[in-house]
Amino acid sequence: MTAAVGAAALLLTCLTAAAQAAPAANPVDAKIYAHLDRAIVTPGMKVGLVVSADTEGRGAILDPGLTLTLPEGVTFDGHIDDERGSCVPEAGGRTLTCTAVNRGPVDLVWVHLRVAFAAGLAPGTKLEFTAAAHLGGATDPWPDNNTTTVKATVQTPADLELTWTGPSGPVPAGESVPTTLVVTNHGPGTATGFFPFQVSVRGENAHPSGYEKICWADPASMICDASGVLQPGESRSFPFVWDLPKTTPGTSRTVGASLRTQDVLDLNPANDAADLTLKFGSEPGSKPTKLTPTASATIAGAVLALILAGATFVAVRRRNRHRA
Repeated sequence: MTAAVGAAALLLTCLTAAAQAAPAANPVDAKIYAHLDRAIVTPGMKVGLVVSADTEGRGAILDPGLTLTLPEGVTFDGHIDDERGSCVPEAGGRTLTCTAVNRGPVDLVWVHLRVAFAAGLAPGTKLEFTAAAHLGGATDPWPDNNTTTVKATVQTPADLELTWTGPSGPVPAGESVPTTLVVTNHGPGTATGFFPFQVSVRGENAHPSGYEKICWADPASMICDASGVLQPGESRSFPFVWDLPKTTPGTSRTVGASLRTQDVLDLNPANDAADLTLKFGSEPGSKPTKLTPTASATIAGAVLALILAGATFVAVRRRNRHRA
């Protein structure tokens, strides 16, 4: 009996020593992020959603995961990229359980999925998505950043149209030509926020010499970040000045503009782009010679004199032949 008690005491002592010798698990600080491609959506639209939990080097998660809760009227519509993680909808479809591809200790779980907004959502509806991180048994002394929300607002879509105004006929090559790009909202909704567009010369890396400060030069075009509110029936004008090269009359340059449709809520993509063709005439200063009345009379008299002199010469030659 005494031997058994002694053995048990020895085993307990060894277990206690082993527990004390084992290193304590490093704490984990998992920060979760969520981002919708658009904060303003329309009924029936499909939008990308990115969600991630990242320890930013402060520990690793043994079996990381995420839980997404979709608002009513929004459903899971598949993955855009499932290279790092994927989601499975639970009963009802509004709760998604997402796991990392690598189930071992990792410092990041990341998912990129697509969500669909119901066609019956009423304009003005406020929607909220909730995301929470699973730590796989790890301890996080800073739990306040383990959950996050992202919001969206339903809006009636608008129909934005681009049109150009500029010279109707040939323009002198080598001169500066003013043009105007007009953005019109045909409704029924109000365009709110950004409606960026890009402007370029077709087939050339040419930039206008004059434009508004909302535009900035991209290698092959101008990117213009227009913003604000555009009511149905309202238009905004954006001036552009083009320095045209000296070139052969009869040739042309085409100036193009298009909405950056990935950033714009628009009902009708058919009018989201517009071209303006500038046809070249004569170069500046190369005007055709215009004769004065006096000069015209002098030249006409000289021509007539030459004609009469020629006729006299022919008549004299004929008379001399007959006498011979």
